[in-house]
Amino acid sequence: MEEERQTVIDTLTQCYSRGYLDEEEFERRVDRSYQATAVNQLKPLIADLPDRYSAALTTMGASLDPDEGLQVVSVLSSRKMEGDWLEQRVAKCVGVLGDVKLDLREVDLLPGRTRIHLFGLMADFTVILPSDVKLKMSTTSILSDVSTKKARGRLADGATKEIHFTGTLIMSDFKVKVVDER
Repeated sequence: MEEERQTVIDTLTQCYSRGYLDEEEFERRVDRSYQATAVNQLKPLIADLPDRYSAALTTMGASLDPDEGLQVVSVLSSRKMEGDWLEQRVAKCVGVLGDVKLDLREVDLLPGRTRIHLFGLMADFTVILPSDVKLKMSTTSILSDVSTKKARGRLADGATKEIHFTGTLIMSDFKVKVVDER
């Protein structure tokens, strides 16, 4: 969050120094950037600026747009998502030569479908799923091992919450473990 906030402040400073913002508007937007508690609150502060300045949004990653959702990235590393980490209905998860663990036991999922879009290149994904959540898979797998059969059989048919995995897995492993307790 702090990196994104600094990017917005730097962009506002450049626009002020070039005359795109007057002093009052510059100070108002900088104050709002310090008051922001979420990255998606920063986007409107520079969205109306000339294209070359509002393009700073693209360098901040997809998480600025609330419709894009959370982004989890693991490149040559391990990433563990535990606790109540998934607050939106859409997330992106990228693993490149890394390990990604998505523990959904403590996530307060909204009723309906939550989509997690995957991209894996020589990555290992492990998902821990509570038994009251329905699993749906719509992934393309190339030289990958995707293990969800036991998970699908153990899930309650009347589940009101669903996790839908989409995306592409190349030379990757994807495993789902279902647990009965939350």
